[in-house]
Formats: sequence, C-alpha cells, structure tokens
Amino acid sequence: MSRYEENVIKYPLSRKILKDRTIYATRLFPTGDGLPVLCDFGEARFGDQHNCGMIMPDFHRAPEVILGFPGWDYQVDSWGVGMLAWDFISARLLITNHRRDGLRDDGAHVAELVALLGHPSREFIRRGTHGHNFWDENGNWTDLVTIPDRSLEQAAADIEGEDPEDFLR
Repeated sequence: MSRYEENVIKYPLSRKILKDRTIYATRLFPTGDGLPVLCDFGEARFGDQHNCGMIMPDFHRAPEVILGFPGWDYQVDSWGVGMLAWDFISARLLITNHRRDGLRDDGAHVAELVALLGHPSREFIRRGTHGHNFWDENGNWTDLVTIPDRSLEQAAADIEGEDPEDFLR
C-alpha cells in the first residue's frame, strides 16, 4: 500500500454522504515521483464545434473563457497545458484570482493576467462578451480591480532547473 493510501486510511477526510454521491473535503495532492494522469473529463468538449460556458478550474481558466468569447474551441486546451506545466515546476499557483478581501473573482484573475502578460489587443478584448467589464471602448483598463505589481519573471523566481527563462519563452 502506498504512503498516500495509508494516510487516507489513517487520516480520513470529512465527508457528507448523500443519496446519490459523497462529497469529500479537499486533500492536497502529494508531490514526488510518478507520472501525471489526465482525469476528470466531466467538462470535456469533443470535436471542432465552438463552445461557450465556464470550463477549467478557476485558477487555470483560459482568458477566452473568462472574457466570454462566443465560441472557444480546443485551443483553450493549449492554455490549460501551459498552466499544468507551470504547476509541475513551481510550488506556487501562477494565477490565484483572489481579491484583496480573499474572495475568488474573475476580475482579479484578469488583472493578474494583465500584470503577467500585459494588456491584450483591443480586438481580443472586443471578441468577448465580458471584456467591457475590464476595459473601456478604447482598450483602457477600467480599474474595477487593481492590477497587481507582479511580473512573470518575478512569479518564476522560485522555479528550479537549468534554464527557467527558457520555460517562459
């Protein structure tokens, strides 16, 4: 039995048992050796059709999804793979989407993206149905949420390896 399995038995999580499912509290995923496994295809979309709606965990969500593009497709998976790669090499989340009061918020998420990657083009902003919440008609930030003073290079400061700068390219 693995150490993880032993801990699950020795320290069970609190849970609520319902008629059709059991809801468990979150347990941190162990770090260490092993291969990553793709799982939880509950929000999977198949084929080349254009989709709408929220997918991906909050802190991994692609900008196209947050901004309400009227038809994102499999290309948002590239964003997801990049975010997952970040999780493999860094001990900290790249995007926390937390406001100063600690609540999760799409505005805070978008502000973090702007801090890390810069402002998107006006065309990109216009493609989404929610872009007007964060930028005015001229592409200027509305200050609904404060853009944090943080850069991608600062976020990558704790990354170990031969060439962390190469990863950022």
